[in-house]
Amino acid sequence: MLDRPYRHGQVTAIFLLAFLALVACAQESIAQEASRRYWLESFDASIQVHEDGAIEVTERLTFRFDGGFNGIYRDIAVEFETPWGLDYDLRLSPLSVTDGHGAALRNETRRRGVEFRFKVWIPDARDASRTVVLRYSVRRALRFPEAAEGFDAHDQLYWNVTGDRWTVPILSASVRVVLPEAVAGEPWVRGLVGPYGSGDDRVRIERPAHNEVLVRAGRKLEPGEGLTIVVGWTPGTVRRPTLAERASELLADNWPLATPVAVFLLMLAVFWRRGRDPSLDRSIMVRYEPPEGMLPAEVGTLIDEKVDLRDIVATVIDLAVRGYLRIEESVREGWLFDSTATTFVRLKQADSSLRPYESKILEGLFERADEVTMEDLETRFYKRISEIKSELYDRLTEQRLFRARPDRVRIFWFVVAALVLPIWITLGLALGQPAFLIAAPFTSLAVGVFAAFMPARTAVGRARFLDVKGFEEFLGRTEAERFKTLDLPATTFEEYLPYAMALGVADQWAKLFSGLLHQPPSWYAGPTGQFHSGLFTHRMGAMGAALGTAMTTAPRSSCGSSGFSGGGGFSGGGFGGGGGGAF
Repeated sequence: MLDRPYRHGQVTAIFLLAFLALVACAQESIAQEASRRYWLESFDASIQVHEDGAIEVTERLTFRFDGGFNGIYRDIAVEFETPWGLDYDLRLSPLSVTDGHGAALRNETRRRGVEFRFKVWIPDARDASRTVVLRYSVRRALRFPEAAEGFDAHDQLYWNVTGDRWTVPILSASVRVVLPEAVAGEPWVRGLVGPYGSGDDRVRIERPAHNEVLVRAGRKLEPGEGLTIVVGWTPGTVRRPTLAERASELLADNWPLATPVAVFLLMLAVFWRRGRDPSLDRSIMVRYEPPEGMLPAEVGTLIDEKVDLRDIVATVIDLAVRGYLRIEESVREGWLFDSTATTFVRLKQADSSLRPYESKILEGLFERADEVTMEDLETRFYKRISEIKSELYDRLTEQRLFRARPDRVRIFWFVVAALVLPIWITLGLALGQPAFLIAAPFTSLAVGVFAAFMPARTAVGRARFLDVKGFEEFLGRTEAERFKTLDLPATTFEEYLPYAMALGVADQWAKLFSGLLHQPPSWYAGPTGQFHSGLFTHRMGAMGAALGTAMTTAPRSSCGSSGFSGGGGFSGGGFGGGGGGAF
């Protein structure tokens, strides 16, 4: 029993010794790390501008290492933002990584977010100066007049040579820019040093040749400072990208901008499969009577896949023709102008021969009395419009004239179009892609434009549609001489008038009866005078327009209420930049 405290003391001593050893190791590691440091003795760059618009960059970096290091890394910014918030990416391709004597060095290159990284291993990087030479080509690094505010007379290279994200000083920095031999005139050049946004122009500029400029920093660059140059030259030396090339590059950088086109093509494919009528091996033939069993509102709905107000008004006229009501018009004298008063008189109640939507129209007209004026319908009938339309859509769909109710098909696609907008905006905000925000309304529109065309008829519906078009040909395009040979009864005018109104050819239909009719229909009573079919049809059209307005008038609501930035340039601006470090 006496050995337990002794063993416990042993364990405690072991842990204490281990802890002290760890502390000692940590202190030694901190001391070693504190003794390791590096800086750049020089950063000398050379930029060759090619006639095709590409540039070739050579960076000669001389590092001084105190202590032991494995190598260095160099980060170069390749993703930028346009004034419209879009991405603009440089196309950087590494060419070689060597030491100061041209021997290849082990390296890794990869894209890291908005930067491209060279990671280079350097042999014997301990208490010595070592040189690394990086060569790479860049496309899209030049700026042209339409993109360069303040340098409109020049094409230009605006390049952040060293970058301003180094955490160590750069004792000397320079850059040589070589333009094509064919450059006209003397290049325009400006150099800047300092942190991002600085206007410090303490640089030395030399011109070794007519197509070369050499810019040297006039002082040491502290951590966070860099060397930036702007070189401009007369347009015509370097090939400018075409509009098509710029557009394709823009889409490559901002692929969400292509989503409106992609969605449009997708919707076109959907429409091709689901939004077209079946093809029938027959053409339109003139018909002298409406398709069997189809009433005016049904004909009007089938022809344009919508229940319009004129279809409902045509049904009112058709109910009058069939003896359910009479239309009476009288002239009301006014101070300046006379007006027409319209009264609807019920002649018989709705019966089983009427279709549901017809019964609802008749009940809506005479809801309170058997004799009503146009004004009586205002603020009352509007409540029935939705139900009447629904009954019409249901009837034609149940007769298998449509694949699905046209109104619901349109609503579905309009809802999809409406949902695209917030979804694209959310994606843009979540992914940090402004292109989504720009593409959002156009993508939504790409869906919305198809919504109206998505309803489709069945094979039966397509056959009926061709029959209706044939009947429309008879009503609207028959010549008077041809019409006289048909020997149709006098009642044909009033019987087919509702169909002509639903199909929008009432005026043409009335012209065929000019001089043939001398008395108005029995269901109409109006101002006395000689009857004329054209004037009567015009009167019915005006009455129908007024009736449509009255039918849809609702009560008033009670709750109302009485390029890129340019200019002179600055340090850290333009393309390139970044920084680096050692590991």
